[in-house]
Amino acid sequence: MADRLHLPKVRRFCFHRAAEIQTSATERRNAVSYCTTILGKDADLYRQAQAGDGEGLAQLMRSHEGLVHHIVRQQWRGRLSYEEAIHAGRVGLWRAILGYDPERGDAFPSYASVAIARQLWRAVKEAEREEEIAVAFTLSTPSLAAEAEGVGWEVEATLYALVGRLPVKQRWVVSSYYGLDGWGGCTLAQLGEQLGCSR
Repeated sequence: MADRLHLPKVRRFCFHRAAEIQTSATERRNAVSYCTTILGKDADLYRQAQAGDGEGLAQLMRSHEGLVHHIVRQQWRGRLSYEEAIHAGRVGLWRAILGYDPERGDAFPSYASVAIARQLWRAVKEAEREEEIAVAFTLSTPSLAAEAEGVGWEVEATLYALVGRLPVKQRWVVSSYYGLDGWGGCTLAQLGEQLGCSR
């Protein structure tokens, strides 16, 4: 008994309480009936939320929001921002509410903790996968940019060759309108003035 006095106050209380419950079968039965009463009240709310009641779902989401923050602070790793991690945790909580079966006897926070952590890790993996794809794309981008530049030069050379085959007046109109002469494009009204034409 003397060595138990050195334990922190909370642990001592829990130890004594556990010893009392272990020795008293009536207290254990009372604790179980209390838990099932609470479970009975909440079970209706879970069933309503699972049936599509938005208000019940919102109430459960609000009441377990702290659990989401707790799990995210415990398990937040990877390249997700805190807001993205909280969002993933809320998705996990939502899935937990919709998938929870109160008849199985599991406590909802235990069930939801696993679902929240699983969704959080799924989001982390997805973010890492997106980053790998982005890195792979940027590694191949210089070659794509070089190819695009080469194709651009080919198109431009072909365009100038085709415009060069036009009669002089048409070549001047196309070059001036599209800015192929290096001065930028002209409007049709400006071209009409220079050619002495009216609309």
